[in-house]
Amino acid sequence: SFPSIPNHPSIPSLDLHGHTQEEALTKLDDALRKWKNIALSGSYPWVIPVVIICGCGNQIPAEVVERCTKYRADVGSAPKSMIPKQ
Repeated sequence: SFPSIPNHPSIPSLDLHGHTQEEALTKLDDALRKWKNIALSGSYPWVIPVVIICGCGNQIPAEVVERCTKYRADVGSAPKSMIPKQ
């Protein structure tokens, strides 16, 4: 089970803050597999919102997530206006 965003308990999140590139990629791949199964077990259009927290600092997790949303056909990035405020 994934932690939820405060005030938005139905939206799963993944905190990659402070992880190396390899750790972030492993955690992201594991989470994406689980989230894809959740989405596919739901109804059309088989999409679920998730929040990935990258933190600040060396930006390694942010770069991993950016590459993932850019090169994977089954992953998208929401416009910033769609991201829930905490």
